[in-house]
Amino acid sequence: MSKEYNLVKIDSFDKCSILQLTINFMKYLILLLRISLIVLFLMTGLGKVIASEAMVSTFNNWGWPLWMMYLTGALEIIFALGLVFNRFVRISAMLLSIMMVVAVVVHIVNGETFIMPAILAILAIMVAKHPKKKAKLA
Repeated sequence: MSKEYNLVKIDSFDKCSILQLTINFMKYLILLLRISLIVLFLMTGLGKVIASEAMVSTFNNWGWPLWMMYLTGALEIIFALGLVFNRFVRISAMLLSIMMVVAVVVHIVNGETFIMPAILAILAIMVAKHPKKKAKLA
């Protein structure tokens, strides 16, 4: 006796499901970027606000007043917290990207490496420019 098997071809990767997978991937990638930016900017902002030795030294080497360090740190913290709430994601990300473009210029003028602020600017722009449908963080 031979057994007959009904083989059904399942085309699970048609155009619609590939598009949906891509949308879901991007949604969670942007969420991961948001969380990463929140953590990074909270850390660097706190470093400036609590006047860590490294930050004080850096601002002194640049010849900038310390109030500028405190202001920059406070803005980084405020905008990082803005990334938590969907309502403020775009504006917070755009303001952070502007801050990082300025940071790139400052680092170049002072003969320092500018890779990190440049990467952060690009990531913030990616978060800001992502379509409105986002994975919810809060």
